[in-house]
Amino acid sequence: MNTSDLYLFIRIVETGSITEAANQLSLTPAAVSTALKRLEKQLEVQLLIRTTRQLRITPQGEQFLFHCRQALASLEQGRIAAHQTQGKVSGNLRLSVSSDLEAAIHFCCG
Repeated sequence: MNTSDLYLFIRIVETGSITEAANQLSLTPAAVSTALKRLEKQLEVQLLIRTTRQLRITPQGEQFLFHCRQALASLEQGRIAAHQTQGKVSGNLRLSVSSDLEAAIHFCCG
């Protein structure tokens, strides 16, 4: 399942319009509609009822919307966590030094 399709689905529901979601994301309405159809085909359920005058979310769509938001939020938290640990070094550092340097370090630092 493509995360872009999940974001599109959420945006369609939030805007209440395929056309408005497409405009906000600089996509064509046809591309957004295709993504929605692809998502519905993968899930084998109808997420939205579309007529020429109205767009309504189905009960299955409501359930899926809840899980989409949770999943995408979890992925974002994972991305942030991965980014925060990037470049940080952890663990033990072992050095081999001459006895003269070892004595100086011990005298200086403890």
